[in-house]
Amino acid sequence: MSGFRQPATENASGWYLWCGQEFSRDEKFFSTLHMEQLREYLPEVVEYLDLPPGFRFLIGGSNYEDVWFDDELLKL
Repeated sequence: MSGFRQPATENASGWYLWCGQEFSRDEKFFSTLHMEQLREYLPEVVEYLDLPPGFRFLIGGSNYEDVWFDDELLKL
């Protein structure tokens, strides 16, 4: 599971989450998911949602976790 956070907009939190290793810029790659639905569909990401804009995370099997700041996310 991967995710990154850009600055929030009027209609979005700024979070983008995806499963798998490949990321796509295709406009249909992401589906909107209401924040309340995350506990049901993606409970493993809930603890990362407090990260401020500019952060990325990658979590996976065998308790793998990586969290880092990417200032490029603030320029988009």
